[in-house]
Amino acid sequence: MSLSSELEKFDQQMSALQKKAFPDQNITKEGEQLRQKSARQFSLAIRIAVEMIAALAGSAVLGWFIDRWSGTKPIFLVIFCILGIGVAILNIVKIIRRVQSELNDKPE
Repeated sequence: MSLSSELEKFDQQMSALQKKAFPDQNITKEGEQLRQKSARQFSLAIRIAVEMIAALAGSAVLGWFIDRWSGTKPIFLVIFCILGIGVAILNIVKIIRRVQSELNDKPE
């Protein structure tokens, strides 16, 4: 027997056991695919949020330190915050383009 036939047999046995253990839940491959898609979308949303926060926080801290070191008022803080927003937007655009190219390359 080949590996793929063994895996298919194992998958059928697991499905039968799941139906037996949880008769009120209809667990299908479509449901599992939908769950995986939702998890990927949630992961993407978290990644975008982290990119925004990291770029803005890092640039704000850098601007604050430069202001403190040079004795200026918040001019560098403001400049670096604006740059941080720009960097965050560029990073998000890169992420979105990468995801779009992966979706376009993926056969349906």
